Amino acid sequence: DRFAAVAQEVDFPGKLEAKQSRGACTMEFLHANVDEANLSDTVYVSGTTMMYRESVFKDKLSVDFHEVVDVWQNHIDVGEWGIKPETMAEKTREVASEYPNKRLVAHFIQPHIPFIGPTGEEYAEELRNTVWRDCFDRSIEVSDDVIRRAYAENVEIVMESVAKLLDDLDGKTVVTADHGQYLGERSFPLPIKEYGHPNGIY
Repeated sequence: DRFAAVAQEVDFPGKLEAKQSRGACTMEFLHANVDEANLSDTVYVSGTTMMYRESVFKDKLSVDFHEVVDVWQNHIDVGEWGIKPETMAEKTREVASEYPNKRLVAHFIQPHIPFIGPTGEEYAEELRNTVWRDCFDRSIEVSDDVIRRAYAENVEIVMESVAKLLDDLDGKTVVTADHGQYLGERSFPLPIKEYGHPNGIY
């Protein structure tokens, strides 16, 4: 819903479609889409540590990419582990130039936390890395409206960078997300207020 609204605002080209992800979180998404796959025609540009954690650190994911470019190793520029979207976009441009005959997957961290917009900065202490657990156990002192505003700003910020990036990429580009996000909506079948992107809840 937020993606659709922002896509209109920034005049994203192409056709907007709703799809159901094969994962409720990045870990599930990666296992469902790339585990045991031959992706030797693809370079994976990563702003998240999840591929490294699952394939190298835990040795639970096996995928044959042509190259994995871990942007997070040298470009942490938001908090302890965040990467600004403009950093990811610039690295993606470099990789596209270096590998003109390969497909690219550019995995931005936003709209995931950390929140990097004005609301995120204003409520930095409350909206820290444990924000989803804090929301769920009600140990946080900000409203769902503040959280939704901080999340919406992250969507807007990343999509502005992606919109500029689209002009520099050849061929077909798909802009999508690896999973959805609960922001205080009620889940099913137990109608409790949910936050974040818990495993197994679609």
